[in-house]
Amino acid sequence: MLGAAFYKDRVVDQTPAPAVSLPKLGGGTLALQRGKVTVLDFWATWCQPCRATMPKIQRMYTEYQPKGVELLSVNTDDPGNDREIAVSEFLLSNRLTFPVALDDGSAQSGFKVANLPTLIVVGKDGKVAWRRIGALNDQDERDLRLTLDDAVR
Repeated sequence: MLGAAFYKDRVVDQTPAPAVSLPKLGGGTLALQRGKVTVLDFWATWCQPCRATMPKIQRMYTEYQPKGVELLSVNTDDPGNDREIAVSEFLLSNRLTFPVALDDGSAQSGFKVANLPTLIVVGKDGKVAWRRIGALNDQDERDLRLTLDDAVR
């Protein structure tokens, strides 16, 4: 059943999340794991609102990873010979330490991501618990924190 519910002024989507498994920057694979709370952050190096959101994503990653929240940072830059170098340099120059997956378009398609940045929270039950399109403002960040706090209980 697809639908949305409102909880504490938040939209709770509850649609099943598609399976995602992507190559990890630097080697290996990053995958969406059922039974884990996961934040998916769809972004690109050229996207200014993405750049504005990245420090908040880094803080959230640092704070919530010890609580069992996974971050699936999904880079959507066009594939090319210099993509990995460009993404690595972007992360280094912005002091970002979270792991990054390189999307081939399958994750964007599966989650129906049309605009960047897009943040999605998938609950332990494998359903989308929260979605936000655009740069995070202070209210959005509070909303995301409430969602994550509820999800890890």
